[in-house]
This record gives sequence, structure tokens and C-alpha cells, in this order.
Amino acid sequence: MSENNLSEEYSKIQKSSFGVAKRIIIFSELFIVSGTNCFLSLILFLILSLGTSGVAHFIGGDFSKESFNLRGGLFIYLCVVFMNLFAVTGIWYALCFLRLQLQCKNLGTVLDGASEVNSAANDGDQSAAAAGPIAVAHIYLIKNGMPVPDHKIFVCMKNILYFVQMIIAVVSFIMWMNWGG
Repeated sequence: MSENNLSEEYSKIQKSSFGVAKRIIIFSELFIVSGTNCFLSLILFLILSLGTSGVAHFIGGDFSKESFNLRGGLFIYLCVVFMNLFAVTGIWYALCFLRLQLQCKNLGTVLDGASEVNSAANDGDQSAAAAGPIAVAHIYLIKNGMPVPDHKIFVCMKNILYFVQMIIAVVSFIMWMNWGG
């Protein structure tokens, strides 16, 4: 191969690796958003089902749509949706990190911090293994002068979803009270 073709191939792989590093950051943020919202949905389900005496109705087999949804059942559906998003983003987060490691190996560069993250995962240090890839991706992008996705967008998304769930909880409770709860 000519030197020009090698240079083109190198720049193509490098450009792709920047995209993968950005996806690592995006998937990690979505992982956090979906996980925290899944937890909030579960808490709101428990609060509404206990606060509206829904547990007795559920045990008694009263799963009519109105009763179930007004007593917090809607949050079980939301919890399942957020749990699925949590699983999918977590898997893609890990796969993107593996792909970035392979691309950097093909480029002949060292991915700063990747060996420490892999060692933490092998040693069972869950927090370092989970948080490590996002730090490695940040370092990689900054070191190469590339822009990093903004964290504020995902914080805003998380807060909007929190607010919407709270509004749904209040509306469900008010509707339950008005319909002879």
C-alpha cells in the first residue's frame, strides 16, 4: 500500500474512534438518566399503591385498568421502559468502550487509563469499572482536541423526566380521590 492510502486509513479510523468516544459519553449519560428514572418510578409506584390502599386491591385481584393505573400501576410500566433503556444503554456503553480500545490498538496509540479500568473490572471494583470508560473517553477526546458532549443536556433531560413523573403521580392521586378512592 502506498503511504497516502495508509494515511487515509489512519485518519478514517481515528475519526471513527472520536465518534465512538462521544458515544461512550452519551450512552453513559443515558445509562444514568434511565437508571435514576427507573428508581423514581418504582418509588412512586410504592408511594401511590400504599397511599391509595392499592396493595389490598392488587392482592385481591382488582386489576381493572382504571384502578390499577390510578393506584400507581402506570409507574410499573414506566419502570419497565426505563429498565429496558438502562439495560440497552449499559450494554452499548460497554461495547463502545471495547471498540474504542480496539480502534486505538489499530492506530498504534495507547488509550490512557484503559488498563486501569480493565484491572478494576477484573478485580471486582464495580464503581471504578463503571465510571472508568467515561473518564477514559473524556481524556481521549480532550487530548486530541475534540469537543466533548455537554453534560448539561442530560441533567436537563433527567430533571424534565423527574418533573413529568411527579406531575403524573399528582394527577393520578387527584383522579383517584375524585373517582371515589
